[in-house]
Amino acid sequence: MIKLSVKQKIYLYSGLASAIIIAIIFLVLNPLFSRIKICSEKLHQNQTELNNLFEKWEQISEFKKQSQKTEDQLKKINQALIDKDHILEFITELEEAASLTNNLQEIRITSQSSSQTKKAASELKFQILLYGNFNNFVRFLNYLENMPQSPYLEKIQISRLSATEISAKEKLSFLQEGDIKTLINIKIFLE
Repeated sequence: MIKLSVKQKIYLYSGLASAIIIAIIFLVLNPLFSRIKICSEKLHQNQTELNNLFEKWEQISEFKKQSQKTEDQLKKINQALIDKDHILEFITELEEAASLTNNLQEIRITSQSSSQTKKAASELKFQILLYGNFNNFVRFLNYLENMPQSPYLEKIQISRLSATEISAKEKLSFLQEGDIKTLINIKIFLE
């Protein structure tokens, strides 16, 4: 048997311990670190996929909001369009509005354009001549503004009535000097 000195024994045991530690590192810890690295890469990939999914979810949510707004606006547009079969009812409603607001009215259809393509809307233009005072005119405008099929106002022309104009037309006898004559050009869109 070989006799070793204490110093040699320390070197031998230290060498064996170092070899065992190195073997443990290569045999146990190296595969463990490799596995941690693979799991970390999978975790990063899953997190990226989750972020992409979250972004897509936000886009879908935003699209739903936009489509609801568009649908609401489309309903408003459809309400503003007048069916071609209901033009007479619209004119009657204008006459009633003038009567309710104490205005004398004359309503004329000035032009009609029919759409050549399905995308373009047909329109109908009216000229409304109102006789009354300014407050009643404002009430009539308010009524027009609050109609479900709100017409597009193209032109408003107001002039003060003179005594000669009032006396010239028998139907204006209820008016006083200083009342107004208003010419309103409106346009409606037809379905």
